Amino acid sequence: MNAVKQPFLYDGSFDAFTYRIPCLLTLNDGDLMAATDLRVNILDSPNNIELGVRVLNSHTGEWGDPIVAHKFDDYDQQFGTNTYNPVRDSASFIDAAITQTGGGRIFMLVDAMPANAGGGIGGKEFNGTLKIGDAFYYALTMGDNSLATGYGYYMYPNPNPNGEYDKYIVKRVSDHTNTEYTLDGHFNVYRGGVALTVKQKPKNEIDVPMNIFYSASLLKLHATSYFYLRYSDDKGKTWSDPMLIGSEYRKMGENVFNKA
Repeated sequence: MNAVKQPFLYDGSFDAFTYRIPCLLTLNDGDLMAATDLRVNILDSPNNIELGVRVLNSHTGEWGDPIVAHKFDDYDQQFGTNTYNPVRDSASFIDAAITQTGGGRIFMLVDAMPANAGGGIGGKEFNGTLKIGDAFYYALTMGDNSLATGYGYYMYPNPNPNGEYDKYIVKRVSDHTNTEYTLDGHFNVYRGGVALTVKQKPKNEIDVPMNIFYSASLLKLHATSYFYLRYSDDKGKTWSDPMLIGSEYRKMGENVFNKA
């Protein structure tokens, strides 16, 4: 089988200036999945970067519809296009890896970067997690998330959520009591069950959900890299809620957490 064209072209199928760090996987049925960074310029994180996916039909040799599998909304998708200046205070996804189980489920693991985080930035003194009892939890702050200290809150998986808005309870580190804040399955922030918003940059005209990866969020993760895992049961058309995994294994002095 010969593909009639490359999966990622400058033909308007994706709103991207540059494609980088591609990965390929031959699926169980013989189709081919391709994923890549969708970059507004050539630069790494911190920057305005999303993840795109296409699937090649092994029978027709045609690529399927372009799918933006991972994106943050803190910046307009096109802001920064065709420049060599990184959009440093944009959250970003970068460097995808994909695999498939025997049952057909496709997993994608990416590096998720909060605003102002990227390779070599943050994480040397703090991996972003707190050990409470025998478990590790992702730390949150209402202060300066570039620092290694000052994380007075943490994400607690809610065993009995009432809805989408409280998949995670935000607890206080001091006494482990619940705050009025919760997070949904995509780490968007709610207060008293009401969704909070921020203005989408750079025009500041559109309200978008507040997210712990955003610089304007009331609650923020430490500014370093995180493993962000999702799965698809329909060849990338839709993706599950994400999981943050593995940060507790990151050692002191390691300022980049990448896949190999």
